Amino acid sequence: VTRAVAQSLMPRALRRLQDDGSGIRVVMDDCAPDQFVASILAERVDFGVGILDHEHPELATQTLLREPLMLVAPPHHPLGIGRRPVRWTELAGHGLVLIKPGYGIRRRIDQAAAQTGVTLEVVHEVSLYSTALAMVREGIGAALLPGSALGEEAASLVARRLTGPALARNVSLVIKRGHSLTPAGRRLLACLPLDRRAREEAGL
Repeated sequence: VTRAVAQSLMPRALRRLQDDGSGIRVVMDDCAPDQFVASILAERVDFGVGILDHEHPELATQTLLREPLMLVAPPHHPLGIGRRPVRWTELAGHGLVLIKPGYGIRRRIDQAAAQTGVTLEVVHEVSLYSTALAMVREGIGAALLPGSALGEEAASLVARRLTGPALARNVSLVIKRGHSLTPAGRRLLACLPLDRRAREEAGL
């Protein structure tokens, strides 16, 4: 599981699985993006759940969740006022906390900024969504994060959709071609917070 997904989606799924009385034991490997594909190819894990930016000939993917990128800020921050979507051009001049380069969502952020001609004022680059949220909470800057990253912070911070362009990250099931999910794997995936269409497409 990529670390971002391990933080934002898997704890709830693991708790649901624990509470359903199935007795299934899960060993989760929360790894960096550059280790994610390697672990699946080497069969160190049965399957992966995470963000895969590029197709790989030995891997099959199925989108489980598509979630929008959000502008996250404290209520008193200039970008935290209002609920309407925020245009990329409005980010100019505001300090931002972003995920480090090399992560899929950062690549898309940089592409969108270039597309709209906006120079982002990056005050900090971090590896973990939780670190970005802690910095936002302390008023260090606003952050660009998937909505599910907020968790318990949703009550104290403002999250506004980005538009012009709107971005989203795809969380996918990734499995080595020729392999199939075990019944235990399907049960775990069924515990993820997926919409009806995603469940049907994934055969859950």
